[in-house]
Amino acid sequence: MGSRVSRLRRKVKVQEGRLRLLGRDAFVGTGQVAEIMGIVKSNVGRMRRSGEIPEPYQELPSGPIWLRSAVELAAEEWRARRAERGEADG
Repeated sequence: MGSRVSRLRRKVKVQEGRLRLLGRDAFVGTGQVAEIMGIVKSNVGRMRRSGEIPEPYQELPSGPIWLRSAVELAAEEWRARRAERGEADG
């Protein structure tokens, strides 16, 4: 049992280290996703289902969280597609 606990502690330390490298602003919730995308919060679910927003990094009891970098990339791509079609932001 002792070695199992030691392995789990090592895994936790590795994960904590990875999260520290990402920084505390690396994750965003639904409200921040809407802000980054330039949409209203109620449209996040629709855009998620249609694939315009990536799947969340994790589903928490309080709601989904995304990697900010993934959402920012999706926003850039989404805006570029809209610009090609001649659509306004929003």
